[in-house]
Amino acid sequence: GRVDLAGWSDGRWLYSRLSSAAGSATLRLALLDGAGLELTTLELAQRVGGFPRLAVKDDVALVVWAEQPAGPGSARIGVARVW
Repeated sequence: GRVDLAGWSDGRWLYSRLSSAAGSATLRLALLDGAGLELTTLELAQRVGGFPRLAVKDDVALVVWAEQPAGPGSARIGVARVW
């Protein structure tokens, strides 16, 4: 799926990715240690479209994504502030 990676505190990393199952895309965010081993995973959203973006500033991480519309003209944006 679509991935994004950002440096986090103490040599750790945040990693977002889309995974697809049954025609729907799920957005997940993982905290990785310096060796790339997964420490924690969060499921942020289902029915995600587009290219999710991950941004880090100091001790705040934001993830932004487009939600798949339920019908014509019903586009929505999702935002999550994590850790």
